[in-house]
Amino acid sequence: MVWEASESLGSSSDLFTSVLYNHYSYPTGFCVDVNCEDDPIIDDPDSPDYNLEAKVSLH
Repeated sequence: MVWEASESLGSSSDLFTSVLYNHYSYPTGFCVDVNCEDDPIIDDPDSPDYNLEAKVSLH
């Protein structure tokens, strides 16, 4: 399915998307729902909690 985001921008703004009607499964460790207990992705290398590389290696 292609969503035409902006007529003025033309096809450069089109988005390819899909719909899962019955279920969505996030990859393990990547749940971003407020009810999940997965650690958030922290991509600021100056943060003591930086974990971007560790998260990327999981996927």
